[in-house]
Amino acid sequence: MQRMSNKMKNMRAALLFCLVAMISLSVSAQNVTVTGTVTDKTGETVIGASVVQKGNTSNGTITDIDGNFSLSVPANSTLVFSYVGMTSQEIPLKGKTKVEVVMEDDAQALEEVVVIGYGTVQKKDLTGSVSSVSAKQLESIPVSSASEALQGKMAGVQIITPPSEIMDYYTKEGDTKKIQKWLMDNIDKSDGVIVSIDQLLHGGLLASRESGTKQDESQILLKFMRDLKTKAKDKPIYAFNVLPRITPPPTLESDSKKMIKISRLIDEISIFENEDDIKLLADLKEDIKQEDLDIYLDLFRRNTALNKELINLAKKGIITKLVIGQDDGEDFGIPNMEKKSLINYVHSLGISNDVVMITKGADEVALSLLSNFVQTKTNYQPKVYVEYNDEKAMRTVMPFMAGSVGSTVEEKLVMANAKKVNSPQEAGLILYVFIGNDENMYTQRQSALKIKKYLEQGKKVALVDLSKHFSANEVLFPTLLKEDVPINELTSYAGWNTASNSIGTALANAVIYKAIRPTFNTTNDMLAVEYNRLNINYERFLEDYYYLKEVIDVMNITLKNHGYENVNDLDMEHNYIWMNKLLQSDMQKRANQLNNSEVFKMPFKVQTPEGVFDLTIRNLQVDVFFPWPRTFEVYLDVRLNLYRLN
Repeated sequence: MQRMSNKMKNMRAALLFCLVAMISLSVSAQNVTVTGTVTDKTGETVIGASVVQKGNTSNGTITDIDGNFSLSVPANSTLVFSYVGMTSQEIPLKGKTKVEVVMEDDAQALEEVVVIGYGTVQKKDLTGSVSSVSAKQLESIPVSSASEALQGKMAGVQIITPPSEIMDYYTKEGDTKKIQKWLMDNIDKSDGVIVSIDQLLHGGLLASRESGTKQDESQILLKFMRDLKTKAKDKPIYAFNVLPRITPPPTLESDSKKMIKISRLIDEISIFENEDDIKLLADLKEDIKQEDLDIYLDLFRRNTALNKELINLAKKGIITKLVIGQDDGEDFGIPNMEKKSLINYVHSLGISNDVVMITKGADEVALSLLSNFVQTKTNYQPKVYVEYNDEKAMRTVMPFMAGSVGSTVEEKLVMANAKKVNSPQEAGLILYVFIGNDENMYTQRQSALKIKKYLEQGKKVALVDLSKHFSANEVLFPTLLKEDVPINELTSYAGWNTASNSIGTALANAVIYKAIRPTFNTTNDMLAVEYNRLNINYERFLEDYYYLKEVIDVMNITLKNHGYENVNDLDMEHNYIWMNKLLQSDMQKRANQLNNSEVFKMPFKVQTPEGVFDLTIRNLQVDVFFPWPRTFEVYLDVRLNLYRLN
């Protein structure tokens, strides 16, 4: 088993330091002061390891950043050393005042290791802290890197990823041969694999939009998947692939708007056979190059053929679960035709949804598969009650979606193997879906009060918080603060750019928490789970609301005021550094506002083997930067301190 990352150790130290500091205030002077250092078997210092006097758990401390500790105890005491993921040790002092401890990894503590195959976020001076958490990352977007790493920690799952230098970065494709070799070399160290087909085949999602799938490349990939399964043996292999968008590759010379219109018309004509549409299609074809149209159509044909081969691998058990996602969908278009064709193919083979799932969305799919992995290991099936803020929310079609909010919710429930129930009383989890627009802002207060009541009743709530127009005025989060809703008790929160992303993320995060929470039986592990839940939620508060609904406009307006019209393509040499400084400053100001709010300071209760702990959080800090030259995404890392009050 691989060692925990320093980032996780630091996170654990932040949690334990606050708890132990408050507990140790009542410890009176003892006979001797014992000092020492705690390291792991490689000689690396263990930060935040617990050091407690046996028989007197109120007398303890933790190791500092250099692994050092100092504790006043009776001369003949026994010290107990513990750290999540490592085997606890008891050392009798027998008069000694200096102790050197070497801790070993505990094969039982971190229950699983999952290898995930998709891209990793890069930054010139910060690659280490990102790639130190694991496996092949989602479609190269920052949100998945942070969330999956934290969820892995919360779930007792260590996630390992390929070295950042072989992964994709924005428009630069990854090295597919080296990625495949890395997977083969590391499969023996894991208990499961999550892979992106786009990453294995093209070197990334953006690269897949440029090229398409050649027949010989597809066959090489399919052989690799069979070979990977042979080496993996009984270890599960989860895979996902993303359908091409309706937007044509930028390398084509023809007018992209006309190409998109052609794509929509081809789909509409296949359904309605309208003569006017047929004539309009013929006219549009006259305005574009036939070669470009052939390339565009062939992109979908080859992708369909590849997906059918992947479905066949899933039917044979080579792929444990395959998810095919539709990214940035529309009402009509050739991607919809491909999706329908694949759904019919799956049905013709009699394959169930727990083997092959075709769904809206892309960015959240890897996190959903991580949730599936955890559910399988814990044998957990959630009972979910779904509630909307008004009767129209379920029927709303959000931007970039090829279907209603309600249909997306149903798909994500199927992805989570959830049992939908008819009342909050029957549910282990309430999925509250808020869809805000300029006509239903009156539902904000009633929704906030409804959620507040659920939390006061001890219900677990996963909140999806979306705006039809991506507006801060239309979402629920500010009203939660205004109405003193205890946001620290939310099981999960999401409000990113698309409905599929937010619904899938909120549900997967909540399911992982619900699945894993009962499996931990020590106070430290339970508190670590709660800390990571809070950390994940505050990342979502800060990115999904504060950045995407407030700060991004500040960034874009600032750029335009300085003469940069295209905010989607920053000049790395001239504005990247000062824009990151502005971003960091503005986001920390928002974090400080949240830090000073009443709801942030609200205490909450956690049941542990040692009784009910009253906890509170303090000192919210955020590190944030643009991972590549555009303002749409940020990489965001949150730090907060967790205190025990009683």
